[in-house]
Amino acid sequence: MTQVKNKKNKNEDRRSQGTIKRYCFGAIVLVVLISTAFLVPRLLLELQDNLRCGKIVLTEAEEMDITSFNTGYEKNLYKRLFRFAKELDEGQQFYVGSQEVEDTEEIEDFLKSENGLYQDKFWMWLDIGIVPDDVLIYLLRQCRQYVIYGDDFSDGMNFLLWYVELGEEGQTILKLLIDAETGDFYGICLEESEDALARRGYTVTTGEYNLEDCFQMQTDGDMLDLWFTFAYYYGGLKESEIFQNAEKYGYDIYASEGEIYALDAYIETPYNSINSDFDYEKIGKVLEQLKWELSEDRNRIDFLFPYGRNGEMEDGNISELRFSLEADWAATMKDKNKYYKLKTFLAGFPEIYERIPEFSE
Repeated sequence: MTQVKNKKNKNEDRRSQGTIKRYCFGAIVLVVLISTAFLVPRLLLELQDNLRCGKIVLTEAEEMDITSFNTGYEKNLYKRLFRFAKELDEGQQFYVGSQEVEDTEEIEDFLKSENGLYQDKFWMWLDIGIVPDDVLIYLLRQCRQYVIYGDDFSDGMNFLLWYVELGEEGQTILKLLIDAETGDFYGICLEESEDALARRGYTVTTGEYNLEDCFQMQTDGDMLDLWFTFAYYYGGLKESEIFQNAEKYGYDIYASEGEIYALDAYIETPYNSINSDFDYEKIGKVLEQLKWELSEDRNRIDFLFPYGRNGEMEDGNISELRFSLEADWAATMKDKNKYYKLKTFLAGFPEIYERIPEFSE
C-alpha cells in the first residue's frame, strides 16, 4: 500500500515539474518574441545603414570659387549694411569662406584704380597723417578673398571681400578689408613694428595722447563733424533720412550743444524758431540717431550708424552698426618737444572685420 502511494506521489511530482517547465518555457518564448519584435527592426536598420554607409570613399575637396558668389550681389552700400545690421539684430548666424589668391595682378590693378587706394575715403587718412604717404608704393604681402554670408543663403552673400596686406616685415604694415565689387572699405589697420619705432627713437606710451588730441576734437560739434564724415564715406548714410531731411528742408543739418545749424562755413548764426519752415520736432528725432561712445582713455571711439528700411528713421525701427576707431601711440623727444606717432591704428566695422582672422591677430 505504501509503495503504491509513493509511486502516486512521484507521478504527481513529475507532472507538477513538467507543468512548471512548460510554463517557464512558454514565458521564455514570450520574452524572446517580445524582445525580437523590438530589436530585430533596429538590427535590420543598423545592418542596412552599415551596408549603405560603411564604405568610406575619400575624394579631394573641391576648391571654393568665391568669384561665383557675386550673382545678385547688392551694390548699394546703405542697403547692404542695412540688411547686415537687421540680421545681426535678429540673431542670425554668419559664416566665412576664403581662398588664397595666387595671381595678384587683378588685385594690384584694383588697388591702383579709383575703386582702390585712389579714392577720397582712403586719401582722407593720408591727408590727416594717419596713413604714411608712401603707402602707394608698399609691396603686396598677402591677398585673400573672403565671403560672409548668413543663414538665408537665398538672399546671396552679405559681403564679397578682398583682404589685402601691404608693407614689409619689420616696417609699417597696412591691412585693408575692401569690398571686391564696389571698393567700399570695411576695415583699415596700420601696424608699426616696435623695432622700427625704436630705430627712430620712439617708445610706446600709455595715456599721454589720444584720438581726441589727434583729431583736435574740443566740442560735441567737432565730434559730430567726424560722425558725418565717416557716415558719408563708410556708412552709406548719404542715402538715409539723415541726409534726405537735409535736402528736403534745404539745408544740411548740424548740431552743436543742442542748436541746429546750417552746415555752411560762412553761416555761424543758428537757425531759431522764428523760421517756421523748419520742422524742429522731426529734425530732433533724426538728430537723436547721431550717437557715439568714447572709451575712458579716449583712444577708442564708436560711432553708431542707424539703419532703417528705405532710410526711414521716424518710426524708431532702427538697427545700428558700430564704426570704430582705435589707437595706440609711441612718443619721442626732439629739441625738448615731445612728438607722438601711431603704433597701431584700426578703423572700420568690428562686426565685419573681426570675422576675418588676419584682423583678429
